[in-house]
Amino acid sequence: MKRILCAWMSLVLIFALCLPVAQAADGPALSLSEENSAAGREVELVLSVQDNAGLKGISAEVAYDPAVLTLLSAAPKTELGTWDVETIAQDGVLFWYSTESFTGEKLVGLRFRVADDAPLGRSEVCLRFGDWRGLYDGDGDKIESFTQTAGAVVVVEAPEVLDYGSSLSAAGNIGLNTYLAFSDSFLQDSEAYITVDSNVFPVSEALSKVQDGLTLYRFSVDRAAPDMNQGAIVRAFHGDGSQVNIEKGGRIYTDGVTATVRDYLELALQYMSDPKLLDLVKAMSDYGRYAQIHFQRDLDKLAPVRGNVDQVTAEDLRPYAATVSQESDAGIQFYGSSLTVETNTIMRHYFKLNSGSMADYVFLLDEEEVTPRQNGEYLDIALSGIAAAQLDTSHTIRILDGDREIFHTDYCALSYCWDTLNYTSDEDLLNLVKAIYLYNQAANVYFRQ
Repeated sequence: MKRILCAWMSLVLIFALCLPVAQAADGPALSLSEENSAAGREVELVLSVQDNAGLKGISAEVAYDPAVLTLLSAAPKTELGTWDVETIAQDGVLFWYSTESFTGEKLVGLRFRVADDAPLGRSEVCLRFGDWRGLYDGDGDKIESFTQTAGAVVVVEAPEVLDYGSSLSAAGNIGLNTYLAFSDSFLQDSEAYITVDSNVFPVSEALSKVQDGLTLYRFSVDRAAPDMNQGAIVRAFHGDGSQVNIEKGGRIYTDGVTATVRDYLELALQYMSDPKLLDLVKAMSDYGRYAQIHFQRDLDKLAPVRGNVDQVTAEDLRPYAATVSQESDAGIQFYGSSLTVETNTIMRHYFKLNSGSMADYVFLLDEEEVTPRQNGEYLDIALSGIAAAQLDTSHTIRILDGDREIFHTDYCALSYCWDTLNYTSDEDLLNLVKAIYLYNQAANVYFRQ
């Protein structure tokens, strides 16, 4: 008869310090997670299994220090199989029953309460096996070869900052905004500050708003389209330079929290219901994807395709074709235009100075006089920070020689996309400019509704 204890899973919880336990170095690998927590708070450790060909039973002792931790509850972490879950009994025994072989990764979550007087430091939680306690496979046979790794609750200082969430703005770059709430003691420090990457923001100067009864302070960093996977690391400091812990999603972080544009987009796709906003999120995601491909950035972290750039044709962009007029005898020659999205959304127009000096001419951008950037005989006029909904907005450049207009163009960012569709065969660039067009169209629908 197979020794599976009637296919019941039992997890016996004992109050003792952990001692090393050795198993063979092959087969399934059991592990408990390690999490930060603070005195008086609750925390969950997850029991997981790797290299799992199929489990139907597990029996193990879970050892921990009762002076630091109290076990509150346990719950399965998978929806696979048919689980009969009992509440933890007072004698510390938890039973599961499964009629199916479990082949997932996360097995169970153990929730602990940290003692009010718990000292700072690492309190280990581990598994013990022996005699009939062990792992049982899908056939009910005891698995002889497996490994196990202990977990821990790391008791740290209570967090003084709460990461409430993020938002995006679709300006020239994509603005990644983080909203933080602060403890009273942190706010009382007039010199407290936040860093986002290498940017330093005094808390006293931050913009704030009230939401859900909390005063939230906004801190922002820009990300160009190819850098949607680049994490923005947010840290909090007292004025004396001491770093404080940050809570995010119920977890405590001791060296800052990280957010990416991609993370926000994925969450938005899961939880937002506004169809116009969802279309904008999908278009932004595709814009980032094709920018990554074109600029060869993070190719192992591409988002799934959300839309269909193949639907975009040159005819869709024909209304945005530029108009250009130039006097043939002018001392300045128009060389062309470019659109940069690698570091910012910048439209540039290039000229060659054939005669005279730059001071002989007047340069107007939307009827405001500007000074071109000069590199020898070459000049360029740039318009930067073009927002998503403004990519189709035409801008006028005029050059005057005295009272005589010698150059005139009406050009928008989508004019470059039109030119590209007609004059290049680079598939990656073609997909990028099509994604830019779809991003603009979705932004127009959302922002101009």
